[in-house]
Amino acid sequence: MTALAKLGPAAAILAAVGGQACIIVPPEPIHPPAPPARPAQLECRSQHVTISIEHPVAHVKVETVLYNPHSRPVEGTFVFPLPPGAAVTKFQFTVDGKPVTGEILPADKAREIYLSFIRRTRDPALLEYAEFGMFKASIFPVAPGKTEEITSEYLMILRPDNNLVRFFHNLKLGRNETTENAKLVVEGRIHSALALTTVFSPSHELDIQREGQHTAKFSLELDKRPFDRDFVLCYGVAEAELGMHFLAHREGGEDGYVLLALAPTVDDTQPAPPKDIVLVLDTSGSMKGEKLQQAQGALQYALRALGPQDRFSLIAFATTVRKLDEKLLEANADNIQRAQKFIEEMEAVGGTALNDALVEACEVFSEASDRPRYVLLVTDGRPTVGERDEARLLKNVAAAREAAGGRLPRLFLLGVGYDVNTRLLDTLAQMAGGASGYVRPEEDLEVALSSLVSKIGHPVLTDVRLRIEGRRIVDLQPPAVADLFRGDQVLAVGRYLEAGEATVELSGRLEGHGDKQWSFRLSLPEREPGNDFLPRLWATWQVGYLLDQIRLHGEDEELKKEVVRLALKFGIVTPYTSYLVTEEEPRLAEEAARRPGWRAAMAPGGAGGAFAVAAPAAEAARAGLAGPPVGRAAVDAVKDLQAMRVSPAVGAVEVPSQAARCVAGKVFYMDAESGYWVDSEFRAGDPEAKVSYLGPTYLA
Repeated sequence: MTALAKLGPAAAILAAVGGQACIIVPPEPIHPPAPPARPAQLECRSQHVTISIEHPVAHVKVETVLYNPHSRPVEGTFVFPLPPGAAVTKFQFTVDGKPVTGEILPADKAREIYLSFIRRTRDPALLEYAEFGMFKASIFPVAPGKTEEITSEYLMILRPDNNLVRFFHNLKLGRNETTENAKLVVEGRIHSALALTTVFSPSHELDIQREGQHTAKFSLELDKRPFDRDFVLCYGVAEAELGMHFLAHREGGEDGYVLLALAPTVDDTQPAPPKDIVLVLDTSGSMKGEKLQQAQGALQYALRALGPQDRFSLIAFATTVRKLDEKLLEANADNIQRAQKFIEEMEAVGGTALNDALVEACEVFSEASDRPRYVLLVTDGRPTVGERDEARLLKNVAAAREAAGGRLPRLFLLGVGYDVNTRLLDTLAQMAGGASGYVRPEEDLEVALSSLVSKIGHPVLTDVRLRIEGRRIVDLQPPAVADLFRGDQVLAVGRYLEAGEATVELSGRLEGHGDKQWSFRLSLPEREPGNDFLPRLWATWQVGYLLDQIRLHGEDEELKKEVVRLALKFGIVTPYTSYLVTEEEPRLAEEAARRPGWRAAMAPGGAGGAFAVAAPAAEAARAGLAGPPVGRAAVDAVKDLQAMRVSPAVGAVEVPSQAARCVAGKVFYMDAESGYWVDSEFRAGDPEAKVSYLGPTYLA
């Protein structure tokens, strides 16, 4: 929340921080009027949002600490936007613990107030809230140099749409300089009598923890960042063994976009299905010291995480390969103790026989079995002993997997440091239906490895296939669906070319229940202005996929052109496009430059103020894609692309810039010569119409 000073006959002014705003309504002017003084704003020191959802009722508590840095008192009016359709049943508002009386206004009355604020403040950003309702209350003056704690609480009835609930909390209305040094904390809990399926945020990168079928916790913490987007949380509920939800967006005759969210309901009271796992650790000389100690700690954790129904083995490799046993072992006390001693005796010495380690790991699965099977390998280097040719190594591992009796083992590969061959590890993981990840030198290997072990400890749905009947939905991302583990969900986004019915089919092996297939009918709308984040989310995932193809298979002119086209249309930072910004953005440039990865090379710092094909500074960034698959640039490129391709939060991988703005799903660029914001889809020769700024047509 922000307040402005009540200074003489100044015009009514609106400012906001977080989900709250203060409006100064001045007294009648005394003639002759005195010169207006510059309004003073309170500084937001912190805001803590606590969200407790007992489906379908949300209880929200917002605690804001404000500071008055000025030499005069500051007062105003508190305004809280209420989203369309929100059934707010209770609203409490206190200042320093004292209750303050306010009123809830319907959207039609609130619209007139919003529009009057826009005309007085000349701030068109408020148009986004023109259809919102409003809670309004007076603010007492804040003394100079003092802080004030403001608490607002409200209850809201959430209304599912196709069993998907969308919770909204305003933050963006308060975007101004008074929030840039504020700390924002959002935390909450969801509980539902029906099983929770999918849980995600399209607005922010959340830490989400599932607690059984019916409960999930989430949290977000931002320090010294402007509140530049509203908080949105989506969750699904279902009675069936698999929940399917979707969101759509389509404007006029343009392409439509659809997000599919699918998640199996899992009974967490049941033990995890039995699995077979082989843990493989690189013990070459470069692993000496802290890396080996962290890896050993993570392997000990992996042993403790095994269930009595599981089977396992251990492999250490350097110049040669050492196996705990030639076959899989039952996870009983004696075998666990034997494995612990094997781990303790590991020493870092020799080269890296990666080919032999992977082949022999697959050979451990010699006995036919229908269990899910996993090879988890940790390495910090390229193959230096034995087979070193990538193509032949891939062929050898593929043959060893095929020779395993029963289900093919999945490969999960963790690269440590900058000397790993990212292209080789990623190709191995894709070929074997697993995943690859990377740990930078400054990151904790034990934490990363333990997290991966926990993830694959509870397989739920394997051999997953997602199919769309016909061609109504195209360019689906991701193009293939990985195995689902406890807490996982399928999120896929695609384009649709025409409205109508579509059929979605999901199939796979539901562990403990055999092969399953589910079919859902979707009604794709002709027009749906809501969910305007979907076009940019699809474009971000599509660009991430195309860049990954360039990284794995080499630069292709057609792929490059498509990356540039999408990046310019949707305002996405890539190694082939960059923000060219004004001299007023040195802080953004410094901030981005401190981050690793190719997005750092795309940081603001040029001249002009447009979004264009990348400047020469991007050459270093492109080296991470088309250059050697080894080194810091390669590892950073992989991690950047992984962030682009998995996050449902549209803003999670953005580089901030004053040269581009995303408003209501459309991207605008600042034209340096004219000083105008230009729609990214505008083309010379398009019909033009003059509209008076803040006039009736502008505000319609």
